[in-house]
Amino acid sequence: MALWQISSVIATIFVGFGANAIVRPANALSFFGFTIPSSAAETKLVEFLLALYGVRDVFMGAALGAAAWVGDFRVLGLTLISAGAVACADGVLCYLANTGEEWNHAYGVGVIAIGVVAWFKVRIPN
Repeated sequence: MALWQISSVIATIFVGFGANAIVRPANALSFFGFTIPSSAAETKLVEFLLALYGVRDVFMGAALGAAAWVGDFRVLGLTLISAGAVACADGVLCYLANTGEEWNHAYGVGVIAIGVVAWFKVRIPN
């Protein structure tokens, strides 16, 4: 699989996570080990914040997809490294919140590794 194809798959996953957070906030919140609060005011706030999180993920997916399809591997590499760092930061925050879901975000390390490969223009054989 070519680097741009791998990156397109990763981009699609980010868009999917973002769409899930916008459409199904309770499900997206479970990825972090939390549940929707019981009070209406708190629920409204959490759903709003998850929509912000969802838009962030959709944007990251769109940026990754654009960089992959344009074919600029240095930009693609930096975008992958940034997206992977966001996933790792989510894991660190889960660890600090003691939710037990930090390892669900360990894929960020792999995304960073693919970004480094793209940055140095190392070609993965087809």
